[in-house]
Amino acid sequence: KGTSKFYDLFSNHIYALGLYTHEDARQMLVHLNELANKPLATRELAAIESLAGGHARLLRLVFEIWRTRQNSEGDPVLYLINQPDIRDECKRILQGLHEDEQDVILRLVQGKQRAADQPIIDHLVRRGLLSDGAERTWFSPLFAEFLQNMAPQP
Repeated sequence: KGTSKFYDLFSNHIYALGLYTHEDARQMLVHLNELANKPLATRELAAIESLAGGHARLLRLVFEIWRTRQNSEGDPVLYLINQPDIRDECKRILQGLHEDEQDVILRLVQGKQRAADQPIIDHLVRRGLLSDGAERTWFSPLFAEFLQNMAPQP
């Protein structure tokens, strides 16, 4: 398996649709809630936004699951990541990335990143998938949980 010369040349100039801003995600959730006759409180919408991390499809999936679930106790991340639609979406997000990005992400999760991974890590930060700063976090706790426990290992 080699690296893509095309990707190497243009990776810093490739812009996929980014994650929703806080305000856009909030508006989307308010709209979904209104269409569903306002079954959820504002605090629940904020929790959904936090879990989905601004990813449009995750926002919608988490909203739908949240509004139909029976008052389940426990960690919402563990509950949601065990839902097939959420797992499938996290898998789709990962598989939608370039092969080199996937490899770097899986190495990051395992704590096995290399110095040569830094340009791709920087690109993941620019895309909003990974936070910038001393302690890097993934855009969504659901995606982080998927990577940690369910993503295929290289």
